[in-house]
Amino acid sequence: MHSNKNQDLRLQFAYQTFFFCFSRLRLNIDTTDEDLQNALSEPVENVTNGNDYAELLEHGRLFTSEFLLHYISIAYPLLPDEGRKAVLAYLTSEENLKHLAENLGYVDLLQSSEYPPSKTVVSNAFLAGIEAINRGSGGAVAAGKFILDFVIPQLLGKDLLHDLWKPRDPMTLLVRELQALDKPPPEARLVRRSGVDTVQPTFFVALFSGKELLSESAGESIALAETDAAKLALKRIYKIRMCDDIFMFGDSVSQTFLRKLFEPLMVKQAKVK
Repeated sequence: MHSNKNQDLRLQFAYQTFFFCFSRLRLNIDTTDEDLQNALSEPVENVTNGNDYAELLEHGRLFTSEFLLHYISIAYPLLPDEGRKAVLAYLTSEENLKHLAENLGYVDLLQSSEYPPSKTVVSNAFLAGIEAINRGSGGAVAAGKFILDFVIPQLLGKDLLHDLWKPRDPMTLLVRELQALDKPPPEARLVRRSGVDTVQPTFFVALFSGKELLSESAGESIALAETDAAKLALKRIYKIRMCDDIFMFGDSVSQTFLRKLFEPLMVKQAKVK
């Protein structure tokens, strides 16, 4: 009996040490151990943290979505709602959040009724953990910085329109946007072609709005070239660049951008205090 008690104490000490290293050193967050432990404990039968976990998850999911939409609206102010929702869906997908949680070590501390824990359980723990940070001394600003540091960099290397949004009919969308800008509808012109009699023909299509050249692209068929040219034209209209080029990550984020991003949270936090 005495040996079992000592073993339990050693295990408890080891868990507390690992938990401290996880929260304070690895993630650099300041929150109560109780809130973070609840976020990392999937509710199971005969466990009393069910209501706490559910509340952490609900508020964490809402806070994350609102913050990300705010970020997207600042980084891509001309992107329509459909595009913003597509970017949000990508960033908050279970697959993405699970990948982040696993690489940050959440699974090592996650208490779950199943092993290995499912994608849903792991991603939910990540979202619940964001609310735990929100409840800590740093408040909403700390939770927002956590999202900025870990969630938003998942956009690196992505083409927002081609990889994430993927509009079904970019040409129709382009017609609508040009109409809203009071410009003539797009006109496609085949400007050149090569390898027509080979197994890999290439067609070059240019899109014009009146006399203005909107874009030019190539494809294995005229239809594919037109579609790709329409996407390029939309990128110009929405001022979309590769996420690597917008410098909205890490130390390179401008102070003006940070002020726009965090000012609403700071105002809200000040009112709460």
